[in-house]
Formats: sequence, structure tokens, C-alpha cells
Amino acid sequence: LRVGPILDRNGRQVPDGTLVTFDLRYEGEEVALMMEPALTRGGMAVREVTPDRGGVLRIAASAGQASTGREIAVVVISPGTPAAPSSNVAESEAANRSTALPEDALPGGEGRSTGAKRADFGTLAIALATLLITVSLLLIVQVRVLPRVTLVHNMLWATIFGLAGYVLYAIGLFPGGDWLAALPGRVGAAVTVFVPMLLPLLWLQVRSD
Repeated sequence: LRVGPILDRNGRQVPDGTLVTFDLRYEGEEVALMMEPALTRGGMAVREVTPDRGGVLRIAASAGQASTGREIAVVVISPGTPAAPSSNVAESEAANRSTALPEDALPGGEGRSTGAKRADFGTLAIALATLLITVSLLLIVQVRVLPRVTLVHNMLWATIFGLAGYVLYAIGLFPGGDWLAALPGRVGAAVTVFVPMLLPLLWLQVRSD
């Protein structure tokens, strides 16, 4: 957290060493978090904060009669992850809001930021349901056309590719995974299973031709 510039009544920066106290408390709680005061340097006061859990953290600071006024709301997205951006708080910008993001969500961490959210029980259930439905449809279509050995061979390859597609999607390596993850209803999980399942079947068909 960085507060400043802190000014006196004449509009000048306060002297170095001015004591600044921070008030941090989670929304809905009366008890503030233990936080040591900070001393100003160049009119600014800096204090490092590591949230220990998720929630809406409301922050204010004061130096004598000077105050940030309205609290700043910081949304801690994921417990145990370092808060990436700092909050620049000034008296004239007390209504600004900052959001603490996981480190992997910053530039350079694309593909890793949503990996943990993609691989949950919901997407896994959708992936397995898509796998089962696709295998059943392929079985109905090919059972009277292909020999049993070839049919089993095709189903196994389709299952392997479908599961591999979901794994790549979950860890952020599936092409277009970010776009698919943004689709409503977790449709992306179904697409990442269905499309790879068709690839080995097309390859086997081309090879047989």
C-alpha cells in the first residue's frame, strides 16, 4: 500500500518521518487487522500487506488530522496468492477502487491464470459427459460399418484424444483456451473434448482411404 502525497494545511508535503496509521478490516467485520504504522519519506508512506484469506478488504489511512476519507475496497480474489498491484491512495482520489489479482493473471501469465478455475468438478463432469455421449454416437454410427476390432480401436483413440484435449485445456495449453473459457455455461470444456475426439477418426479414415 502506498499513501500520498500527504500535505499539510499549507499544501506542502509533510516532513519525512511523519507517522501514518493504516486501518484494514474485512467487510462485515468490526475488528481491524494488526498493522504497524509507517513513516513518510518524500511525502509518501509505504506498507507491505499480505492478505491471509479472500474477501473484500477495506483500507484507510490517516496522518494526524489528514485522512484518506472514504475507504478503498480491495477484492482479494484467491486466498494465499500475493496481491499484485499496489493501491495509490491520495486525498483527492479516496473513492478509487483497486483489485488484487493473482500473480498469474498479470501480463506474461496468460494461460496460467485460469488453469485452476477450468479444472473443477463442473468442467470435469461436462468433459466426461461429452466423452460418453460422443463415444455412444460414434458407436451407433459405426457399429454396422466397421469390424469389431477396428471399432474398438477407433473408440480408444477417440477417448485418448478427448481426455488429452481436456487436460491441455485445464493447464492452459489448448489453442484458444482463453476464449473457450470465457464462453457461458462452460461450453468450452465440451468443445475441448469433442473436437480432439474427431481428429483421430478423421486420420484413421484418411489412412484407410
